[in-house]
Amino acid sequence: MRYFIDSLFLTLSIMLTGCEKRQLQITNLSMLAGGKTFAVPTGTVGDQFVRQRFSDTRIKYFNSAYDCAFAMKEGKVDTVAYDKPILQNIA
Repeated sequence: MRYFIDSLFLTLSIMLTGCEKRQLQITNLSMLAGGKTFAVPTGTVGDQFVRQRFSDTRIKYFNSAYDCAFAMKEGKVDTVAYDKPILQNIA
């Protein structure tokens, strides 16, 4: 189950990275460590996952997944933690 969650999160990060101008490709979860800023919709499981997996990160909370995606597109955050189907539709 943990492998599934890790691969899901990695897939989401790679998908949304394509929305940015800087085109940073994330190839493994360790690239997200080290003080990266995550966008997380308030009150979701993504918040718990990010806190457990990446203790040294900054989390910015938004009202919806769309707000998170726009924050990433504008370069305000490094990645988004949310459900794969929703983020695929946004991408």
